[in-house]
Amino acid sequence: MKKPGLRAAALLLSFLLCAACIPTAAARSAYVFEDEAAAILEKLGIYEGTGDGYALDKAISREESAALLVRLSGMREAAEEGRYKCGFADVTDWAEGYVGAAAALSIVNGLPDGSFGGSNPTSARDFCAMLLRVLGYGGRFDWKDSVDAAIRLGLTKDTFESGVFLRGDAASLIYAALICDTYGGPKLVETLYESGAISREALLGTRFAGYANYGKKTYTAAEIYQRCRSAVFSVTMYSSKKDRDNGLASGTGSGFFISPDGIAVLCYHEIDGALYAVAKTSQGHELEIEEVLYYDPYSDICIVRVSAEDSSGRAVRVFPYLTAGDSDALSSGDTVFTLGDPLALTGSISRGVVGEPNRIYDDPDYPVIQFTADISSGSSGGPLINEYGEVIGICMAYFPMGNGLYLAVPSNDMKDRTYFDTSLTVAEVRSLEEDKKAAASISFSVSSITLKKDETACVVCTTDYPGTASLSYWIDDQLAVSCRWGSFTTKQTIPLYITGLKPGTTTVRVRFTEGYGNTEAQAILNVTVTP
Repeated sequence: MKKPGLRAAALLLSFLLCAACIPTAAARSAYVFEDEAAAILEKLGIYEGTGDGYALDKAISREESAALLVRLSGMREAAEEGRYKCGFADVTDWAEGYVGAAAALSIVNGLPDGSFGGSNPTSARDFCAMLLRVLGYGGRFDWKDSVDAAIRLGLTKDTFESGVFLRGDAASLIYAALICDTYGGPKLVETLYESGAISREALLGTRFAGYANYGKKTYTAAEIYQRCRSAVFSVTMYSSKKDRDNGLASGTGSGFFISPDGIAVLCYHEIDGALYAVAKTSQGHELEIEEVLYYDPYSDICIVRVSAEDSSGRAVRVFPYLTAGDSDALSSGDTVFTLGDPLALTGSISRGVVGEPNRIYDDPDYPVIQFTADISSGSSGGPLINEYGEVIGICMAYFPMGNGLYLAVPSNDMKDRTYFDTSLTVAEVRSLEEDKKAAASISFSVSSITLKKDETACVVCTTDYPGTASLSYWIDDQLAVSCRWGSFTTKQTIPLYITGLKPGTTTVRVRFTEGYGNTEAQAILNVTVTP
């Protein structure tokens, strides 16, 4: 991952593709794992488990099918309140309202003998027929061809020619039905959300989170640029007054306004170590970043106020600004755009998709958005914008060896931040953070370990460095042990794995890499290797 001027990480990913002949009847779930589908449907209020969990490998009864499909129709509340009467005697008490509602909605029919057969297993043909009726396709297919009709609609790839139809099969089909177009209408999940049968809160945190934006107007890339470009600016940093006087920048980045009075958002790492910072708008205004209202090295957010008068004395009366969207309402595959000034190429826009809306990179407490809209050095601090023209992220890093792998701070992380009681200048921020870095410490979870030859032990290294530090280790006797870093578990803790090579004793020391933190700080671990 790369933040301009900070660090780079190379990623190597290999894929092995294998082909195999898989019998059709074994391919039960065409799109997701059955337990995954059940978990998502449970959060949406559609699927319920039994005393044995989800019981995915058990046959699904006709009354269980009726309950699932009534919930899928958005009628759960009415069914459970008993608004529909069940005309069948062979239905258990808990299912009466559901079967009554399913019959009223023409989802289910009784058996030829007048019973419902509530405890009877549901066949794949029956379930597909009932599901197609929920989607509005009743009367547009023949019952005996219901599975083929479900395949044509993209609900499944399975012919269900052998084996019992299971609760897991039902979960997979319902999952697919949610993103299937209803007859002559929108997708079923959109209909349920619009009617209130599925709440916004239920959608968030699932693969269907993007549907929480249903009904909003979408914009083309050209419209996004026209609406948002003026609110985005470039940032130039200077590390000394002499450098500023001579026009020698220490770094460049991007930012964007979030209010008409000049409050703006950057990435903290843009100003880290800078003495001055200047914003240049698309209209040519060069504006001093006068105040730092809030910053956090861990979330990489910095909220500032720029001067309302530019370097030539021109006043800016009103700043164009962007509106923050809900970054929780993101799904993998959602369209996103970036705006910024990478590599001094001002006014650049790119388009891509969300790769993973909650990517854990180095700390579970700070998930980030992974996306594919291109950014480069100088893009940090620029907005990540959804197709509704809302900021849903702050561009913050890229992987030099990973094409199309970019990271952004979620927009919800910048909402409701409490500004400092007293604002700071960029120079004051540098002074405060340099003092913290100069006093930063490092420690091990233990002071000594004993391990056998060829055995590997793990110790945890912790630092109070403000932000993401770089650490290095030294081994007094490199013939005695070898070391390797693990992955950060938080931004301040990282495991160190130590392997014994030969019997003896040695010392492992961890220090800040040159240019980071307290040069005197170190953690010392005494290691004994036994035969």
